[in-house]
Amino acid sequence: MLTASDIAMYTTIWKIYFHEDLSSQGILDMLAQLGLVTLAATGTAYMVAKTTTTIVSEITDWMGRKGCDRLRHATRTQVL
Repeated sequence: MLTASDIAMYTTIWKIYFHEDLSSQGILDMLAQLGLVTLAATGTAYMVAKTTTTIVSEITDWMGRKGCDRLRHATRTQVL
């Protein structure tokens, strides 16, 4: 969450770095763009997570019961 002092600091840095003032409209435009980027990144991360889960599920389906038994046996032998 941005506080008023954070926004004042950011606008001061912007003014020093770019030699131009930010209006309140400029700040709102930047926040809107940031929201769109965040939304796009969240959607992409969700799709990647779902795709990865589906691929792993398919691989475990292909391995079948024997694949699960091999994993359990490997885990038991490592513990001993």
